[in-house]
Amino acid sequence: MLRNHNDLEQEGSAFTTQLVVSTHSGHIAHAAAFEELRYFKRELPSHGVVPTASVANMTGLFGADNETHRFVTRYLLTTHFDLFFADAIIVIEGAAERILLPHLIQHHYPDLAAAYLSFLELGGSHAHRLRPLVEALEVPTLIITDLDAVAEVNKGGKVVKESVQPCCGGAQTTANHVLKTWLPKLAEIDALLASPPKALCHTAPDRPIAVSYQTPQNVTLGSVSTNVTPSTFEDALVLTNPKAVTDAAATEFSCVMTRAFAKSIAEAQAPEDLAKALFERLAKRPEKAAFALDLLYIKDIKALRAPPYIDTGLNWLAGQLKGVEGAA
Repeated sequence: MLRNHNDLEQEGSAFTTQLVVSTHSGHIAHAAAFEELRYFKRELPSHGVVPTASVANMTGLFGADNETHRFVTRYLLTTHFDLFFADAIIVIEGAAERILLPHLIQHHYPDLAAAYLSFLELGGSHAHRLRPLVEALEVPTLIITDLDAVAEVNKGGKVVKESVQPCCGGAQTTANHVLKTWLPKLAEIDALLASPPKALCHTAPDRPIAVSYQTPQNVTLGSVSTNVTPSTFEDALVLTNPKAVTDAAATEFSCVMTRAFAKSIAEAQAPEDLAKALFERLAKRPEKAAFALDLLYIKDIKALRAPPYIDTGLNWLAGQLKGVEGAA
C-alpha cells in the first residue's frame, strides 16, 4: 500500500514513503529502534490561543559518544520506555528509594500522586549519561542522589580516597558524577553544603531539571537538637523517622540492619553519635532493600516522612507540574 503510486514505482524516483506510528504505548516504543523515535513536545502559546509542538529527534542525540548511546539504549531496553509518556521523571539511586518513594508520594504529595511519574533507578555514577535525553525531552525531572563524600587518607604510606561521613572543613570532595559534571557542577563538599536553604535543590537555568542531595538536617534526641549531614537515603530516612525505624525493628522478620539501626537510636546520646553509628553500619554489607521492606510492615505507613532534601525536591517537582516556580 505504501508503494502503490505511479511516482514511487518509477526506477530512480526521488519520491519515497514513510510510515509514522503515533502512540502512547511503551510497548511499541520499546520495540522500535531508539534512533527511529521522534518525541512531540506540546508547547502552550505565549500569545493567542493556538498551541504548537516541537519535535525532539532521537537520531544523533548523543553525537559521537557511542559509549553513552550504547549504555542509554541498553538501559532503556532493560527497564521501560514510560519516561516518553510521563508527566515527570524521578531519577533515584537504588532499591530502597524505589520501594519507599511511591508511598511517601501517595500520602504526602497529592499533586505528584495524581501525576504519571516515571522512576529511573540509576545511581549517581551513571545518571549524568541520561543528560542529552532528559534535556531533549524537557519533561520536569528530579534527580535524587547521594552526596558521596570522599577524602584522602594515608594507608600504609599510600594516599587513597575513601568514603567518609560528610562534614564541612574536612577537605572532602564528592565522587558523584552528577554533582561534579551536571548539576550544580561542584566538587567540594564545603561548596555543596554552603548553599542557602532556598537553593538546596539546584535547578538548571533553562530546563525543568533539578537535583537534590543530602544536606544538614536538624535532628533531636532527647533534649539535644543539632544539625547533622547524612550520607545516604537510608541514614537520612532513619534520622527523619527514628520511631518508625524502631517500630520496624520490632517486627518478627526484620533484617539485621534494621535492628542495628534501632539499637543505634536507643544508645545514641546525641544526634552526632547517631549519625556516626549509622554511617559506620552502612559501610558494612548494607541490606538496603531489606531495610526498606521492613518499613512497609509498620502499622501507620503515613507516619513515614521524606528526608528534608527529598522533601525539597518533591515540592519543587510538584510546583513544576502546576506550572509555577518551585521553592528552589
